[in-house]
Amino acid sequence: MMLSFTVRVPSVNGFSTTLLCAALPLILCSCGSEPVRQEVSGTVETDQVRVASRYGGRVKAVLAAEGEALAPGRVIVELEAAELGARLTQARAQNQIQALQMAMIFILPSVFFSGFIFPRETMPKIFQLFGALLPATYYIELQRAIVLRGASLADFWSHLVVLTIMGVAVFSLCALRLKHRVS
Repeated sequence: MMLSFTVRVPSVNGFSTTLLCAALPLILCSCGSEPVRQEVSGTVETDQVRVASRYGGRVKAVLAAEGEALAPGRVIVELEAAELGARLTQARAQNQIQALQMAMIFILPSVFFSGFIFPRETMPKIFQLFGALLPATYYIELQRAIVLRGASLADFWSHLVVLTIMGVAVFSLCALRLKHRVS
């Protein structure tokens, strides 16, 4: 149920009243599932309202005046978050460490089971099957055939098809995860 109303409040502390007036429509709008427009008028009186930021910081600008009508979703205060930059830097560092760890999870098996170091023919059958799931296997065979034997791409078209399918699958998976994260 969506409610919108205008509140004009005479008060000693205009900033706290403005914050309270901004919070009431948001709370009331989130109560129902069907959008219903209703008009409500009245007076809200308060002595004190406390507002805090999740990330800390000082008030940079107050964007609403005392007694002003507020629309739902309007920004009424801008906070200056000095430590927010430090938190973002820390999060980036953690993401880089995680990316490095994930890269090792994929790089090491690719090096060992793709035939880059050891010939695949001498490996046990289970490792050969595991290597067949890795794109590096097809790339290395394709590269060696072209560079060492002078083979044409027509000789190894099946490797190109497998690499294309794997590439499209990984790209699609990444696009779906990004879409899920953004929404």
